[in-house]
Amino acid sequence: MEVYEYLDQVEKQIRQEAVRKEIRTELEHLYWRDHFFCNDNCLFHRLSLWTGK
Repeated sequence: MEVYEYLDQVEKQIRQEAVRKEIRTELEHLYWRDHFFCNDNCLFHRLSLWTGK
């Protein structure tokens, strides 16, 4: 494997990780916003009921 191929792979991994982190942050934001305005029907409460916690 050439150095340039390796660097391309590393760059792709970094970009994928950044996208995953951005998506996760956005989902967490929506999750808590939904919980803040809910009446026991948001994902937070539904998961709590489902997991028993």
